[in-house]
Amino acid sequence: MTPSGPEGPPPPEQAPAPRFPAPAPRRPDVRPDGDADPWGRVGSESSKQTPPHGTPVPRFAERVPHGVDAGPKQEDASGREPPLGTPPGRQFRGPLESALRHPLVATLPIVALVGIAAVIGLTRDPTYTANSSVSVGRADVPAAALRGVLAANAALAAGYARTIDAEPVVRPAGDAVGLSPSEVRDRLSASPVDSTTLIRIEAEGVDEAGAVRLSNAGARSLINYVEDLNRRQDTGGVLRRFRAARARVERAKTILDRLERDPSPSRARLEQARLDFASASLQAETVGNEYRALRGGPEARTIVQFVAPAADARSDRRSTLERLLLIALAAGVLVGVALALVLENSHLVGRKGS
Repeated sequence: MTPSGPEGPPPPEQAPAPRFPAPAPRRPDVRPDGDADPWGRVGSESSKQTPPHGTPVPRFAERVPHGVDAGPKQEDASGREPPLGTPPGRQFRGPLESALRHPLVATLPIVALVGIAAVIGLTRDPTYTANSSVSVGRADVPAAALRGVLAANAALAAGYARTIDAEPVVRPAGDAVGLSPSEVRDRLSASPVDSTTLIRIEAEGVDEAGAVRLSNAGARSLINYVEDLNRRQDTGGVLRRFRAARARVERAKTILDRLERDPSPSRARLEQARLDFASASLQAETVGNEYRALRGGPEARTIVQFVAPAADARSDRRSTLERLLLIALAAGVLVGVALALVLENSHLVGRKGS
């Protein structure tokens, strides 16, 4: 028997604490953080009826944790936070959105400019243009040399077209229609047709008849100038050949006269001298006929021919009107979109200036 001390009997042995203690019981209307839920237990069905939308939550300000940012703060242009209830500033809007928001401002310049262009295009005096064609070269060439001749004639056509502004061309053409040479230069032009031997003569006039007359007069004047130019060039060469042929005739005549005066001439030499004289005389006569033909005789060569005279002229009223309307439409779109863009973003312009 163990004697008991002054402390009394020893305490009874206690059971060991569980390794995973059970959670402490809590009230069904209390949140885990200790706050009461006004609408019932979280995560389970509540016996309380859900309040209508907009009902204030009791002590909501106390429930918001400290240090939580409610959202980005907005500041005005001066760097200060705007007062509560101030709506945020509008952002920049692009051209298309600005035009859709202000359709009247965007379309008004288009209507105005297109109307002005239509009035100008319909009231202006049209310009008439007439075309005539001339051909360079002759057609009676051998078939074997046709390709080379056509290439050469096309090169000649390009060169002759550049002489349309020459004084011997514009002066006769102006005299035929009653215009000065300067006016003819402004209204008359010539250009070669690609890959052909043709030259297109274009003339402008205030009316259809005047344009047709000027085009035909310019074509005839160009033909006369080219023929006269070629005649002078060919005449110089033919004249030199004619002089050389006449010199040979004189030499052959001198030799024949000396042999005929000889009392006992060689018969063979005399016959040869007579043959040389006749040959030289024939060559001189041939060259003389060629020279006379180039000087304007009936056998003069025609290098440039009038193949398609102008019969009518076309007006530029429609093409000019279409061009003016297109330009006015493009300008109106640019101006209208620019005005709508400035109007829609005017608040940004004022804010930037302040």
